[in-house]
This record gives sequence, C-alpha cells and structure tokens, in this order.
Amino acid sequence: TAADFKVAPLAAVDPALGAMGDRVTISGTGFKDRVYVTISLDDIELAKDKTDKLGSFETIFNVPVMKPEAYEIEVEDDVGNIAKAEFIIGAGVSLSPITGNVGTPIIVNGTGFTAGKAVTVTYDNQEVATAVPNGNGTFSVIFNVPASIRGNHPITITDGINIIKRTFTMESEAPPVAKLSLPEEAVEAEGEVYFDWEDVEDPS
Repeated sequence: TAADFKVAPLAAVDPALGAMGDRVTISGTGFKDRVYVTISLDDIELAKDKTDKLGSFETIFNVPVMKPEAYEIEVEDDVGNIAKAEFIIGAGVSLSPITGNVGTPIIVNGTGFTAGKAVTVTYDNQEVATAVPNGNGTFSVIFNVPASIRGNHPITITDGINIIKRTFTMESEAPPVAKLSLPEEAVEAEGEVYFDWEDVEDPS
C-alpha cells in the first residue's frame, strides 16, 4: 500500500508580540532546501534568509513602525511554498540617552499609542512632559532630567490605555577633589589666615 505524504511549511515567531524596533526571531521548517525565503508583513519585506539542506531557517528582523494590531507574517520561498504566523504589534517607547545627570535632555519616542489622545511622561511620579500622537500613533518629546539622587529612576509613559515603563540611571561619579589655592604652598602665614579652594564642576 502506498500513500502520498506532503510536508507542509511552518513558520513561528518569538516573541509573538513586539513594538517598534524590537528584535524578533522567526524560524521555519518544511520549505524547499537551499533556497531563499522572503519574510514580509503587510507587504513590507522584513528579511530574507536561505534554508538549509532540511528546508529550515532561522533569522531576526526588527519590528517596523506600524499601527498596533494583529498581523500575519508571511514566509515564501523561491518555489512558492508559503507559511504564515500571527504577530501582534503593540505600543513601544525608546529613550535616549538612558543614563546621565541632572539636566540631561532625554528624547522620548513612542509608537502604537492612541492617535489624538494625550500622552503623559512622568519621572519619579513627577510629570515632566506631554505629547499628542499623530494619526499613526507616534510621537516624540524632550524633557530635562529634574534634580534627583543617584541610581535608577522609573519613567512612565501612558495615554491612559497603554502604559510603558522605562528606567533612567542617574550617574554617581563624585566631583573631583578641590585644590587649595590659599594660603600658597610653602608660604609662612602671618596673622589671620584665609583659606580658599579652586572651584570644581560636576554635571550633577
């Protein structure tokens, strides 16, 4: 007795949810051996890779800027084999820089937020900036780091629906040691003695 058996191509993403700029791993099996596969999302090409002798592959792509919702990622090889995998794009935020001192300007870029709904940025529960996302749900805003102690500080970005938390690290380097300028070295002082030190600067 004989029967036909066909290996169906299969694709999987890890993780299955991400935001703008996240690195996502996609793998596949059951494709033609040693051919190129094209990975696309909503007609946007994300990556290309070549299958091994078993028709498998694994590669990485960066999540593009798109509206937050569920999408199908399509993988197609050079001979027409196709597999699909669901991927969800959610709200995402990037901070630059993520470490610094008091007064450091921080750029906050967001995507996937509710268009036209105000976004609030808080630092240590103190409101430091607001922004209104455009029609694509993206925004960019800058604020200066307020006076705060060294160490990690929570930054929360929310539009009341999406809540994203990030961390800013306040540097903890001590200022340089001040040098004595008065009295001068090796000079014998008479009467009242006045002491003075050179100024030192510290970014914090």
